[in-house]
Amino acid sequence: GSFYSMVLDQFEQQLASLVAAFDEQTAATEAGRAPREAKVEAAGAELSAAQEALKARKEELAAAQAALREAEGEKQAAERAVRDLDPELRRTEAELDEANGRVRMMGEVLKFYEQLRDRTTADEAQPERAEEP
Repeated sequence: GSFYSMVLDQFEQQLASLVAAFDEQTAATEAGRAPREAKVEAAGAELSAAQEALKARKEELAAAQAALREAEGEKQAAERAVRDLDPELRRTEAELDEANGRVRMMGEVLKFYEQLRDRTTADEAQPERAEEP
């Protein structure tokens, strides 16, 4: 009887005390929960924004790398074109030198011809002077 009744009363008091403490702790936790949830949501939004920015930067990087590969290909093609042009340029320079040599030679021939022409004209003029006296 009374012993069990007393143990049961103490047990109920202890249980009520623990429930009250748990309720206080839960209420305190609930009061601080809203700001923590807001921080978690804000952090989640920042994470999503950072992930989107990362995705965009990765796409930009991929595009830049593709442009770089394309530019390197164009550079190599231009270098090949320059290398291929070098023998033709050397050949053209040789032809130009040869043509300049011909022009110089023709100029010398022309000077020689003009000298002959002038001398022939001078020779024709001299006999007339000889006949006059």
